[in-house]
Amino acid sequence: MISEDDKGTWSPKATEDEFNVLAWLVQAAKGSDLDPDTLAHVQVLLALASVHTILRRVVNVLYDLIENPKYIDELRDEIYNVWATTGWNNAADSFSKLYKLDSVLRESQRLSPPTILGSKRLFKQSYTFFLGISIDQ
Repeated sequence: MISEDDKGTWSPKATEDEFNVLAWLVQAAKGSDLDPDTLAHVQVLLALASVHTILRRVVNVLYDLIENPKYIDELRDEIYNVWATTGWNNAADSFSKLYKLDSVLRESQRLSPPTILGSKRLFKQSYTFFLGISIDQ
């Protein structure tokens, strides 16, 4: 049987099963942005951005755990206990029971939030950096 993809008649569906990143891009694109090469390029950029941000999150969590090693055994015990009782067959159910791990991930992101420009600083008074750049209030 020939699919819509093979016939070139595929279009994004509003159903949850059919809606994915490609469907979203096709739906959001206008004019020349509907070109398949442009859509493929945007998908590659999204993939690179997602890998970079996820890797950065994982590295920050590892740094935070190295700084606070007292939590490592607690996390290891929680992961083992959930695995021992539910296994990984129903991953969504198993992961939802990892409360301590969830807390560590959230707190790590709170302490080092993902931003494009790095840390944001609020200056409450005027300041001059050693290179001569001034921040005036």
